[in-house]
Amino acid sequence: MKPNILFLILPFLFLTPIQTQVYTKKPDKGFWDMEGNLLTHPFPDKIDSLSGQEIYELQDERGITVWFGREIFKDVCMTGECKMIELWLFWDGVGNYLGIQLTDNNPLTKSDNTEFDFADYKKLDNVLSNPSSILRNLEPADLTIEEESNKLKGVDGITSATDPGLEHITVKGAIYTCHTLWHTVYGHTRDKIISLLDKRVNQEYLRLLFENENPVYQKWAINYINNNPEYHKEFYEIIANMIQSDNPRISQHALDYFQPGQLTDTAEQSFLLSVLREVDQHRKQEIIWRFVALENTDSEVVLKLLELFAEQNIGIGALNPIFQLIHPEHYTDKRIESILNRLASNENAFVRSQTEKLIKEITMQ
Repeated sequence: MKPNILFLILPFLFLTPIQTQVYTKKPDKGFWDMEGNLLTHPFPDKIDSLSGQEIYELQDERGITVWFGREIFKDVCMTGECKMIELWLFWDGVGNYLGIQLTDNNPLTKSDNTEFDFADYKKLDNVLSNPSSILRNLEPADLTIEEESNKLKGVDGITSATDPGLEHITVKGAIYTCHTLWHTVYGHTRDKIISLLDKRVNQEYLRLLFENENPVYQKWAINYINNNPEYHKEFYEIIANMIQSDNPRISQHALDYFQPGQLTDTAEQSFLLSVLREVDQHRKQEIIWRFVALENTDSEVVLKLLELFAEQNIGIGALNPIFQLIHPEHYTDKRIESILNRLASNENAFVRSQTEKLIKEITMQ
């Protein structure tokens, strides 16, 4: 989980200076003060030869990655001039941006040479946290526009101003820094991190990610299994149980995993139905719609859904979706026929009418 912004930025303004070549002097505070097993991955980088030529990784006692880090030393080219920035970038254990760590006497500065303040660092952190930023598709030349007054005076592009459309999403006076660091965060260093993760993922590692209880790691594990279906049989029960999570994002993400391709046999359908009993009415209906999306739902699932409805464990709003699951072959099951006949005499007029309509439709086919 991402540390608090106060932890990320303010303490790092007082760290010991860091060498900027391969032989790096690592800080002893901030991210580096966290306990764990430190690994070093060589990363010969011809694209960015000034930055550290290794990626560091901190693992906890179970072998789960806490963070990946790399020392960054590179040009930030503004209109008409360039300056160097020196800092550490960190990614979490599944390759998401985690934070920055500054070095002593190397604060970030703006185009007018004023230093970043706390609000600026917080804004930068927000910029770097957004993998879908508009900066993704912009080149340095797209960041500024030449002011009309300068054109009339014959002044060249050195006095160009930030494109007004970008001011609200970047640090004022530091758009080139934002652009450079964003592309560093989501560039080839991150690609290397993802490659390191891909090489170590197996059943044991995925299980550790789920047991870690970090929602970011759990979401990554669900995505990985979705993209690598050979792990589905091993983990679909764990993912289904996560639908009961108190974290609404994890609950929804786990539910979204279950598309028709993940519900191909009776065991999978039955297990998802067992989870339905434990969630609120909104989630119950969403699970039922997952069954509706199937071409054919198992008779036992249809029976249990009808029983839950008859016992008033499922709200009346789910009646029509449940009825959409019922095909003529289901009606040949005497247990299903019996429940439908009882519902046709239900005290609720809506339930009676909808059930009578269903029975008439399926018996005429």
